[in-house]
Amino acid sequence: MYNPPGETPPSILENEEERNKVFNSFRDKFGNFKKSLCEDTKGLLSLYEASYLLMEDESILEEARDFTAKHLKEWLRKESIDPNLGMLVSHALELPLHWAMPRMEARWFIDAYERRLDMNAKLLEFAKLDFNMLQAIHQEDLKHAPRWWESTGWGKKLPFVRDRVVENYLWSLGEAFEPKFQNFRSMETRINILATCVDDVYDAYGTLDELQLFTNAIDRWDVNAVEQLPDYMKICFLGLFNTINEMAYVTLKEHGVHILRYLKNKEEVKRGDIPKSIQIYMHETGVSVEDAKEHINYLISEAWKKINEARAVDSSINGTFVEIVTNMARVSQFMYQHGDGHGHDIGGKNKERVTFSQALQPLPFFFSGEAFADPFRLLPLSDFDILNTGFIFFASLKTKLSLRIRLRPRRDEEAAGPKSSILNEQVSDLTQDEGNEVSKMLSLRRPHLTLLSPRRASTRLYKRPTSSSRPRRAMPKLGARWFIDAYERRVDMNAKLLEFAKLGFNMLQAIHQDDLKHASRSMETRINILATCVDDVYDAYSTLDEL
Repeated sequence: MYNPPGETPPSILENEEERNKVFNSFRDKFGNFKKSLCEDTKGLLSLYEASYLLMEDESILEEARDFTAKHLKEWLRKESIDPNLGMLVSHALELPLHWAMPRMEARWFIDAYERRLDMNAKLLEFAKLDFNMLQAIHQEDLKHAPRWWESTGWGKKLPFVRDRVVENYLWSLGEAFEPKFQNFRSMETRINILATCVDDVYDAYGTLDELQLFTNAIDRWDVNAVEQLPDYMKICFLGLFNTINEMAYVTLKEHGVHILRYLKNKEEVKRGDIPKSIQIYMHETGVSVEDAKEHINYLISEAWKKINEARAVDSSINGTFVEIVTNMARVSQFMYQHGDGHGHDIGGKNKERVTFSQALQPLPFFFSGEAFADPFRLLPLSDFDILNTGFIFFASLKTKLSLRIRLRPRRDEEAAGPKSSILNEQVSDLTQDEGNEVSKMLSLRRPHLTLLSPRRASTRLYKRPTSSSRPRRAMPKLGARWFIDAYERRVDMNAKLLEFAKLGFNMLQAIHQDDLKHASRSMETRINILATCVDDVYDAYSTLDEL
């Protein structure tokens, strides 16, 4: 069930009686589920997925879950089945859609659809493009997280803490993956990292006396309390204190909401406690590992009933908050489905699923066949208008784009006239590797060059600019821009080549704008700090003669 962000989740059906009426239609006169349901595997799969939306005391949906799971497993054991449907059934039995992490499911379904013999190539490429566009933003998020972690110095000063930058980012990505939540993901990742490290202080290093002092310092939230702590705890406390206060200040400044008390008391839900729960239950009851896991799975199922009921209640709580909390449970399922995906013993299948998460790996593109005979023909021309609003096409800032297109003629080509310029090369001349790079790297972030239909108002032949008008010795970037504008006015210009030239220019421009953004923030911060300190020298310390 999907709820639009910002809206309170509606109830699935108004009341239990109405829900039972709907699902009773699947029963026979003896109260059992109809055998005819087993003949429709797709319908059986849909009923199975719907059963995971159950709330407390909805026994009919629990029966539906048991019934559908049993018969779907039996269907999979048949000799001749539809391989595409079998793939969907196996995946659903491993983890129902309602419990799954949205971005991981999106990636899985794209990969699954690509293996279908009847897949639509254009639809597949658009699905990949959509995935990679959003993934570009996530990769940008992840690029800043390690820098922040390194700036804390905790990795060197506190060598006993876990370095879990990627894992902690995946928590925030799973909770809110939409582009507009970039700032949320940044703050949430830092909170997750802090919680992981503080957990290691308690569980792996600190003595009982030291931990009592540390706990008192956090409870008091007083920077002066740091004097009573050992050196390694001073680093930890001050890092925690400064980061949390900074987040609270920024939120108060930009949104007018005071969140410090919530940040201080944030529950450490990302501590790897599921394996510990299994061990504790085994110790308390003396049961086997299998029985303990079965009990924990039962508790998870019961918790989801409460989540579903809370989602269906007509409440004043913001729907975005409800969805993020629900997604937190989904990420927990992803992290711990095959063991501890966050703790000290991460490895095996979880190492592959978490550290090298598919949510952060790009989907490959291939310029081949009808789907990419003309890449720009895939979109109606009017749809390109969205690019002028700064919509990100796709960028991976860790990789360099190499196009076999030069925006400026060589000297030995100039004498032969503009028609011999390498600008007239066709995009089809790109190798497959270069084509793949183009697909992975195309980006438009607040572009200065439009991607509308070529302007052909003038019927005059292209006139070579005079030496005084052409930027022969101009900065390369400005010269490139000048040649793109000039080439666009040519009557015999190649529209496809022009579009790729603009995309290449804008892709590089996005990087420059990102550089400028961070440089401006850095300089502004330094200026503010200097101004504050100079002001204190005048107002709080120096004598009149010294001033």
